Amino acid sequence: MRKWLSIFILGVLLAIPSLAVAQSAVHLATLDVKFWPEYDKPGVLVIYDFQLPADATLPVSVTFRIPAGVTVNAVAALENGGLFEVPYDGPTAAGDAQTLTLTVDKQTSYHFEYYAPIHKSGDKRQFSFVWAGEYAVDKLSVSVQQPPSATSLVGTPALKAAVETDGLTYHTAQVDGLKAGEPFNLNVEYNKSTDVLTAPTPSVQPAYPLDQNTTGRVSLGNYAPYLVGGLGILLVAGGLGYYFLWGRRESSQSSRRRRRVPSSQESGAGADVYCPQCGQRGRGGDRFCRVCGTRFRPES
Repeated sequence: MRKWLSIFILGVLLAIPSLAVAQSAVHLATLDVKFWPEYDKPGVLVIYDFQLPADATLPVSVTFRIPAGVTVNAVAALENGGLFEVPYDGPTAAGDAQTLTLTVDKQTSYHFEYYAPIHKSGDKRQFSFVWAGEYAVDKLSVSVQQPPSATSLVGTPALKAAVETDGLTYHTAQVDGLKAGEPFNLNVEYNKSTDVLTAPTPSVQPAYPLDQNTTGRVSLGNYAPYLVGGLGILLVAGGLGYYFLWGRRESSQSSRRRRRVPSSQESGAGADVYCPQCGQRGRGGDRFCRVCGTRFRPES
């Protein structure tokens, strides 16, 4: 029993170095790092594209160190000419930096990006990049896109400038055969007197010209019959309201005036009456003779 246990422990001890060697053997065939300062945000957009060698054993986890405090915007793999999101872990704090880990399970280019800060002092702009040598790299390429209004862009180490098809100037450098643990540092400085971005966020524009026949377009002419009909309904409703509210009021006042009966004094004012007995003249409104007391005859 002890013999078999000893053999098992020996086998484990022999396997551990082999696993370590397999892990350390992971390296990158290509690593392209692009820097677009003040592109669509005030910071610098940092874009990583990397690929493992064609004979790499997959799947394998790959971990990168990125600056502390930055937020990763996208992690993707190139498939059928397009970038498709892939799962990843992090960023996770690791001392004065962060780590980002993703699993490479296809023989294709992988991509991730984040925004890093730019240090400003008046018109001076400066940012730095550090590759800590996480893995050996067969070919490391860096490219800095110069903002259109920037001047005097210089890099350390020296960068080669060229105008590309988009009309912008790019400053590039390439290093071959970086070993694991061998760092690469880049420092970039330039002058820029404005905060204008290279590609400011565009306003929303229609995909094609709009006209009267555009689907979903609201035209006043289309709704004119409904507006006229609604106005007519409002006028009719207003007329009926006026009739019922004001017409009835006027009718009620006229009825009260018609029902009023003049008093006997008002009806007889100014009329001469005479006593049928003594002939004495009475006053308007008298019902009896003031001399003999005979009752006056009502007028016919």
